Amino acid sequence: MILDKENAFFYKFDLARGTTGDVVSVGGDAYEQCFIVGNVAKALSATATVTLTTSDTADMASPVTLGTYTLASAAGSVFAARIPFGVKKYLQAKITGATSGNCTVAVAIDVAISR
Repeated sequence: MILDKENAFFYKFDLARGTTGDVVSVGGDAYEQCFIVGNVAKALSATATVTLTTSDTADMASPVTLGTYTLASAAGSVFAARIPFGVKKYLQAKITGATSGNCTVAVAIDVAISR
C-alpha cells in the first residue's frame, strides 16, 4: 500500500496538536470505493475512535457520518476498511478517545487485508 499525503487526514501526526483531520477532496462515490486506513507510530493515550464524515463543501458544512472505526492504542496497531457508499465531494476524519500519540489516517486505493 502506498499513501499519498494529499489523501491523508492525519499523516504521522501528533494528536496532542489536535484531533480534527485535514479535509480530503475525493469527488464522490466511485464504482469501487477506496479504503480508510490507519496506523499507530507512537502509542496513543487510549483506544481511538475515528469518525469519517462527508460533505458537499470543503468547510464540511452539514457533514454526514459514513462510519466509525477503532484504532487500538498500541504502537503498530492498524485498521483498514472499505469506505461506504454515500461519499460526497469531501471527506474528513476526527479522532475521539485519544489525546496524544502519533498516527496516520488516510484514504488508500488498495490495501492488503489479512484474515
